[in-house]
Amino acid sequence: MLYIRQRTNGARMIVGIAVAALLLLLLTAMNEWVIGPLFEISDQAKVLDGDTLLIAGEKLRLTGVDAPEADQICRRDGRDWPCGREAVRSLRRHLGDEVIHCRSRARDNFGRSVVTCTKKDGTDINAWLVREGWAITDGFAAPYAAEEREAKAAKRGIWSGTFDNPADWRRLHPGSK
Repeated sequence: MLYIRQRTNGARMIVGIAVAALLLLLLTAMNEWVIGPLFEISDQAKVLDGDTLLIAGEKLRLTGVDAPEADQICRRDGRDWPCGREAVRSLRRHLGDEVIHCRSRARDNFGRSVVTCTKKDGTDINAWLVREGWAITDGFAAPYAAEEREAKAAKRGIWSGTFDNPADWRRLHPGSK
């Protein structure tokens, strides 16, 4: 009888977690519908680093991604290579002078708006960075996990060699850009 009771409690916990997850999903959807984004902005972007843009004086941090820092060094073919600078160059080439559209829902600890951005053709810039191997997916939900698996399998960008996770690299090199 004790075994059945434990199983029932376990089932209750699973149902409770499922209900909580559905409630959170519903509240998030309602928040988007009722409140909308914190703000939206469309203009040409200046690339500040591999995951930070400047549009109309507003610093924007691309959500769900973490790119190597501009001065971060990776290894490829037994040699150091400036993967952070290459990530910045690749993003600059990808954006060109095109007007992009960004939606923000929050701000980070540095006061930057946390955004998802798209090109005029609908390309998700955040996903592009990860798919091309110039950023890893970041955050609890790992929103770009499929793109990261694709980049890793194809050995694109930073996956063509070895690298420190950008967050780990920042901890080891405080004050770097």
